[in-house]
Amino acid sequence: MKRVLAAALFAAALIPAVFAASSEDSIQYVDSFSFMADNEQYANLYEAINNCMSANEVESRYEDLKSYIGTTAQDWMILMKASLNCAHYHLEVAPKKNSKRAKELISYASDIYKALEKANVDERLLMPLHFCLLSLDYLAHPLSIAKGLESIAVIDKAYESYPTELAIANLYAARRLNAPAIGGGDSTEAFEIYTAILSCITTSQTNIPEVSKWELFDAYAGIAKCYAKQKDKEKALPYYEKALALYPANEAVLDAIKDISKY
Repeated sequence: MKRVLAAALFAAALIPAVFAASSEDSIQYVDSFSFMADNEQYANLYEAINNCMSANEVESRYEDLKSYIGTTAQDWMILMKASLNCAHYHLEVAPKKNSKRAKELISYASDIYKALEKANVDERLLMPLHFCLLSLDYLAHPLSIAKGLESIAVIDKAYESYPTELAIANLYAARRLNAPAIGGGDSTEAFEIYTAILSCITTSQTNIPEVSKWELFDAYAGIAKCYAKQKDKEKALPYYEKALALYPANEAVLDAIKDISKY
């Protein structure tokens, strides 16, 4: 697999989509992973995972994606991310957790990452993939503290280097939002990033490509969680509802709405 991948990597044309707000003072975000949104099989898989469908359905869609995967760098990055998404599903989303299957998928994704790394793929693409890999590996092996610390270092460096890369900004905001204060958590900074992302997307010119559905979902859910942390139900609920409109059966959002209803 690695030889085939290394030989084909340089055939990919990695052209990012740019999301520019109309105001000169607004942040301009770049989505170098916009090619994933154009992959029907990946979008179908993400739909199954984010709508908490059955393990059989998720695995079926994953195998369908694998059957369509080509040999470009974009293809293999899609397969790596899909493998990690499925691993996360088996660890956190599935009604019946399957850590063995998750670890298999993480190992497979790790092999792909190593091949991409050897082929000198642009680090702005590698860094968020590396962060996702380390984070899932840590989730599967919670006693491996070093992996958790390394994942934090990777996303912090990625954001320092590429703060306007959409995927990196979303991941970094999530890291700041979900970490405890002693571990670098900062919900205020997370809120600022999510707000900038949404402001950019919603004020973009009509000729700018549409943002990936999952990136928009993360931004909506992120802002909602920021408000929820402040016990501000009135402001949190509309953003949770926007996130739910994208993935109506997402159990994490449904549970969050139930929780804030107790305020």
